Amino acid sequence: MKLILEESEIISEKIKRLEQLSAQIEQSNRNHLEQLKRTDIKVDNSGVNRSIAELERVAEKTVKSIQTTQKGFNWVLYTVVFSAISLAALFFAFKYGFQAKSEIRNEYYNELNKEGRILSEKNAVFMEKFYKWVDKNPNDSKELFREVNKMK
Repeated sequence: MKLILEESEIISEKIKRLEQLSAQIEQSNRNHLEQLKRTDIKVDNSGVNRSIAELERVAEKTVKSIQTTQKGFNWVLYTVVFSAISLAALFFAFKYGFQAKSEIRNEYYNELNKEGRILSEKNAVFMEKFYKWVDKNPNDSKELFREVNKMK
């Protein structure tokens, strides 16, 4: 038991010493805190001020750039709209207003065909050969034309 008593006394002395150390540390922290409170801490915010000034300058430039771009965009927009309207007008003019060459040729061909003024391929070949014969035989062709005129 003596041993336990001695041990307990040693432990109680260590506890007292720890309490004293704890009080000293607490007092030291309070002193340090008071000292920090009294110290005038100056913050160098010149870098922050320069950054803010630079940011404001960039923002102003951006606003001016956007305004300039918007004006340029308006011209581009007007040009695109005008071009689209012009293209639409030309499209409808050519589609409905003017007839294409092929349509005119087809109409002319149909009219000539109805009137019988277009030769078939066989007749065209025959007429080509006939004209060549007339060129080679002028005397015979004159007699032929006279005979044909008499028939009418």
